[in-house]
Amino acid sequence: MAGAAGCVVRAVRRLPGRRAGPIGGAVALAAVVLPLRFALRAPHGSAAGPVVGVLLSLLPVLGVAGAGVYLRVLEARRERAVDRARREQRLEVARGLHDFVAHEITGIALEAQAGQLPGQEPGETVALLRRLEEAGLRALDSMDEMVPHPDIPSCAC
Repeated sequence: MAGAAGCVVRAVRRLPGRRAGPIGGAVALAAVVLPLRFALRAPHGSAAGPVVGVLLSLLPVLGVAGAGVYLRVLEARRERAVDRARREQRLEVARGLHDFVAHEITGIALEAQAGQLPGQEPGETVALLRRLEEAGLRALDSMDEMVPHPDIPSCAC
C-alpha cells in the first residue's frame, strides 16, 4: 500500500499537466482497489470486509494525492516567482541601459553633428574629438556597470 501511495504522489506531482490526471487517477484507483485482491482469495467471506478495506484505503490515497497536488501548486508558484524576478531584473537592466547609455550616445550624436558645421578651427575639431572619445568611454563604462561580463571582472576597453 505504501508503494502504491508513493506512486500516486509521484504521478500527481511530477508528470506533465495533461498526463498527471489520467495516470495519477489510474494509479490511485489501483491503490484503492488493492484490498480487493484479498477478497478474491478468501473462499467464503462476506462483502463487508473488502468494502471496508476499499474505503479505508481511499483515505490515505486521497491524502497523498492531495499532498502531491499541493506540492505541484507550490512548485508552480515558485517557478512563477522566479520568472517574475528574472523579468524584473531584465527590466531594471533595460531601464538602466536606457538611462545611462542612451544619454551618452545622444551626447555623442550631438557632438558629431556640431563637428559637421562649416568653419571649424583645427583646435575646436581636436577638442570635439576628445569630447566624443570621453563620451564614448563613459557610455562603455556605464554599460560595463549595468551588464558586467560574467567571465571578466571589469572590461579593459
